[in-house]
This record gives sequence, C-alpha cells and structure tokens, in this order.
Amino acid sequence: MAKTQPKKQLKVKMNISSDLSKAMTSFKTAMTKKYSEGDEGLFYDHSKEGKLESIPTGSAVLDYLIGNGGLVTGRIHEIFGENSSGKSSLCTLLCANARRKYPDKFILYADAEQACNISYMQSLGLDPINDEGVIVLQSQEINQVFDVIMNAAETGGFSLIIIDSVPALMTKRELNADFGQETMAEKARFLSSSIPKLLELLNKNKTTLVFINQIRSKVSLYGGTTTAGGKALPFYCSTRIQVNSTPSMRIKLDETKYIGQTVEFTVAKNKVGPPFGVAESNLYFGVGFDSLEELITIAKDKELIVRRGSIYDLPHDGTNACKGNAEVIKFYNSNPDKLEELRRLVNESDNKVSAEMIEKSQNNQDEK
Repeated sequence: MAKTQPKKQLKVKMNISSDLSKAMTSFKTAMTKKYSEGDEGLFYDHSKEGKLESIPTGSAVLDYLIGNGGLVTGRIHEIFGENSSGKSSLCTLLCANARRKYPDKFILYADAEQACNISYMQSLGLDPINDEGVIVLQSQEINQVFDVIMNAAETGGFSLIIIDSVPALMTKRELNADFGQETMAEKARFLSSSIPKLLELLNKNKTTLVFINQIRSKVSLYGGTTTAGGKALPFYCSTRIQVNSTPSMRIKLDETKYIGQTVEFTVAKNKVGPPFGVAESNLYFGVGFDSLEELITIAKDKELIVRRGSIYDLPHDGTNACKGNAEVIKFYNSNPDKLEELRRLVNESDNKVSAEMIEKSQNNQDEK
C-alpha cells in the first residue's frame, strides 16, 4: 500500500463588502446570545479542527480500521454481533482504557442483562470493586436506564457509558405485560424518541455512549439478519462495529482447553474514517488482545512486512527474512529496538485512500 499525503486544503476567500461582513458577525453574535447557554458557541468552532479525541478500544487492529485511534468521544457507537463473539470483553477493555486515559472521570456500565462478571472484568483491567471511578448499574427498565444516562451525562463527570445490552432493555409496558402478550415495536419507538435528546448533551460534555447489540434473524419471507431496537440506533451512531467469532475460530491450548478466540471486526458504519474495513485479531481469555501480534498484522496490511509464500520480508536494513508468522513474532520479541522501529513506521503511515489505489481498483474492475 503506497503511502499517501493528505491533500492541502486551500482557504476559500470571499469577496464580500464590509457591510455584509458586519451583518454576518452581528448575525452570529445575536443567534449565539439568543440560543446558546453558557460559554458554548452555537456555531461550529473551526479553530478546534484536528484529529478527534478518541478512547482506544483495546484492539490496535480495530483502532486502525476505524482510522481515528478508537471511538470518538462525545458520540454514540454500537458494537453488535452473535452470541459469545467477544462484544462484552471488547467493551470491558474499552472501559479500562477510558479509566486510564481519563483518571479523573467516571464510567457507567449499565448491566441490563444482569450478567456482569466482576472477576473477569478485573482480569481485563477493570475493577468495579476497588475503583470508585467504575459504577455498575443493574436495571432492565429502559426508562430508568435512559434517565440515569441523561443525569450522568449532565454532570460532565463521565467519560464513557456502556449499555449491555439493547435486547435486554424493556419498556414499562413490556415488563408489566403478561408472558406471551404482544408489545410490538415498543423499544424501537422509545429509542427513536429518546436517543436524539442525548446527542447535544453527550457532545457538550465529551461523554461517549456505547450500545452493545445482538444480531437477530428477520421475521421475513426473504430472511436475513438485523439488530434489536429498530432503525434509530444505527442511524445516530458515528461508528458501528460488527464482531464475529465462530467455534472454528477458537484458539486451543490442547484438545480439551481453549485459551482464546480469533475475532473478526467489520466496520459497518464510520463517520471518522473509511467504512467497511474487515480484519481479524486474537482475543485471549482474561488477557485481551496481544499488542505485538496486532502490530505485525497492521504492518502486513500496510505492506511494511511483505509476504512471499511462507517468507516474510521485514522492513529493516540488514535483517534476514523470517519463515512463518511465528518466526516474525519471535524476531520482534528478541529485538526490542527493531520492534520500536516497526512501531514508528506504522505510526508514520496512514489509512487514507490514494490516487494509486483508486487507479488500481478501476483497472481491476475493467479487467472483470
């Protein structure tokens, strides 16, 4: 993959009269004074433009796919997938990173499934027992959960809020209904009217909200899959990440014990980088993702490490090629200086679409 340079953005100059310039200034000042509260401006502040602030997900491969170093703060995100695909583990790692990056802010974990495993959270670096910055909410009633979220975000003291999970949330009518009684689309209607109320508040206080969701089969003649909660949640999310892991992707220690699973990430929606990226990484139970393995995976994707059959050419002068992925990992474990050089090369490259890539894609389409 050829390294690309971002296009230089030229400032557009308008040839307007001094009277119109004064009118625009008066217009912005008047509207801001009328509708804006406190010191927050009503209009977009261009002086704050730059790389968006993010919380690392715990997987360098996923952060690379998103293209902004993690989940952007102050926005809504969705992580969805099949059962036992690693969604809750990923969110636990996300929470641990939020506590490390913002030690003076709280996180809120809404355990609607009533299935929170504290000891497993502790093994992944999140300690709800000994860390007062971690608050675990156990409520299934969606009205209560959203009321707590609204009040938490208003304090400005929360960096991250997790809802685990959307299918487990129920409205008052659903909770009070008899078993088997039909309450069609209650949750979808609630989310459609409630999520928009959070957008400005989350952005103002830089509070990140993440929904964990599950894939469901469509009740349709044509089949297919969807996610719980209707269409409002996918619409308002800045990032939607599908997590997939099948039984064949489990990592064995021996014939009777598993130590992890290979997880496939698909960025289904992305407002801060290229969408539709797909990649895999190994999630080890009670440990998380291996940073060295992930760095090598990214280096391969960026073609810093080039594969020729079973041989891998490394991007270091005077370094012999390695045979097999295990040898590559062994080499970098034994050569920390080369590892730092590889990390520097990865950080210096980017994830933008280049003119060369577009031309290559067009040539491939023409050949077909």
